[in-house]
Amino acid sequence: MKIVIALLSTLMLTSCCKDGDETARYLISEEEKAFNPYSIGDINHFKHSKGSIVSFKVEGINTELRFSETEHCGDNFYAYEELLVLLISDIGFDINITIQPVEFSDQLSIRIGNTFLITSMSSSPDFDSLDINGTIYKDVYLAKSGEVNSKIILPQSLIFNKEYGIIQFKMTNDETYTIDH
Repeated sequence: MKIVIALLSTLMLTSCCKDGDETARYLISEEEKAFNPYSIGDINHFKHSKGSIVSFKVEGINTELRFSETEHCGDNFYAYEELLVLLISDIGFDINITIQPVEFSDQLSIRIGNTFLITSMSSSPDFDSLDINGTIYKDVYLAKSGEVNSKIILPQSLIFNKEYGIIQFKMTNDETYTIDH
């Protein structure tokens, strides 16, 4: 019995693994945080191209520290911060916005339902100004999904700026939802 306990103890001690070292930490800058114009409790109304109104309420804004995955015990890793914004709709789909440090990933990721729309935060805006229904919006970014499934209506593109956040999103059937302010 003592031999079994000794073997188990030796096995447990030799199977322990040291943690790897954190090789880099990427934090969100104030400039990157400016991509989030929302506050908890905000309600944003969007007018559908056929006239109905859809409302989204900002339910969550959180900053989380994430860690890279490692393949083996003791592998080095890096950490990166994410700013997560959750907008809940009154029609059954939500919008999730994820902002990461540009030095880690220059992509602004917006998920509507299960569809991801991506734009670059490190490049200049896609439009200096854009007129949508008589309102001029400045420094506008265009995010696209790449979805091509013609049998299901999915988000196809999205227009966004730092002042208003999401301005408009377009579906694969060419219907639009435009901010109504």
